Amino acid sequence: MLVTVGSRPGVAGRRRHVPGAAVRWGSVRIPRPQATEAGRPQPEIALARRVGGWDYLRDRSGLMALLLLFSSVNFLVASVNVLYIPLVLSFASPGCAGRDADRRGKSACFW
Repeated sequence: MLVTVGSRPGVAGRRRHVPGAAVRWGSVRIPRPQATEAGRPQPEIALARRVGGWDYLRDRSGLMALLLLFSSVNFLVASVNVLYIPLVLSFASPGCAGRDADRRGKSACFW
């Protein structure tokens, strides 16, 4: 898309966010799994957690319905977004399509 419109990505903007992301990533504490006598984590504990999470969702039908609704809307929106730029380019200039994509990106940040 950037080649079509003729602009460059904001490399400086991405470089500014790297230190903040590194600090946030470093502040996350991930607990270590319990080790067995052999020194490796127990796989049955991880499986039990997955089954427990699935049972939690199955017991709450409203939560499962919301999960299915959001996942299907996400899939449909992603499918339509792929076709949006070619649609705009079919009747407008590449500069117009780039400005529109820029406005949609900015409005998504503040919405």
